[in-house]
Amino acid sequence: MQPHRRPVRRTAVLAVAALAFAAPTLSSCGFRYATDRVYTPAAGLNDRSGEVDILGAVVVASRAGEGTLVASLSNGSATDAISLQSVTPASDAKVQVATFPAIDVAPRRDVDLATKRIAVTGDFGAGDVLTLTFAFSNGQSVTTGVTTVTNCDEFAGFDTAFADAPKGGATTGSPSSSAEATPSASPSASAAAEGEPYSCDFATPNQMPGASIGSDGGEPEGSSIDSSPTPAE
Repeated sequence: MQPHRRPVRRTAVLAVAALAFAAPTLSSCGFRYATDRVYTPAAGLNDRSGEVDILGAVVVASRAGEGTLVASLSNGSATDAISLQSVTPASDAKVQVATFPAIDVAPRRDVDLATKRIAVTGDFGAGDVLTLTFAFSNGQSVTTGVTTVTNCDEFAGFDTAFADAPKGGATTGSPSSSAEATPSASPSASAAAEGEPYSCDFATPNQMPGASIGSDGGEPEGSSIDSSPTPAE
């Protein structure tokens, strides 16, 4: 007498059908989701193309024509110290970057450039993107756009090259061996120093042109808006 095989066949058919139904769903699964990729949710530039990562790079400016280069350098090497040798602008840019001694970044360590007071001067203002080249001792060279932001909000106090430090020099040459940047004789830098500081006060709706604030800080005086409740019909 032959054994009853129908239940086994039925089970196999159901299993194949289940796999066929799930195949489109499984095939849609993958890697490199948008949420898994590194991106920059802020004004600062992130560049991870070399051994040294350049993170959160911006020029923080208190007024047009002068600012401080701010960034974090992260050395990915486990054995070698790498130094930032220079930062230079594009050849056709009307911008200068102060010279500075080589900045060493130890293996697997970070360095905050905000503490180095690297001055940037020239013909630029808030919102401008400056093309700068970062050159390192290991031969790494990164040319990228760095946004200029105002010395306000989360960047308040980061314009250290001009806030309370000697004003840095303007040059595109090799790093200086002196601890302080070379004084600048650039006409554009001198003119910028006389410019008005950026305001960190932002207008509220009642402070927009043409509006007057009430004596109690409420609705504008003489407003025709009727705030009384509407009678029910």
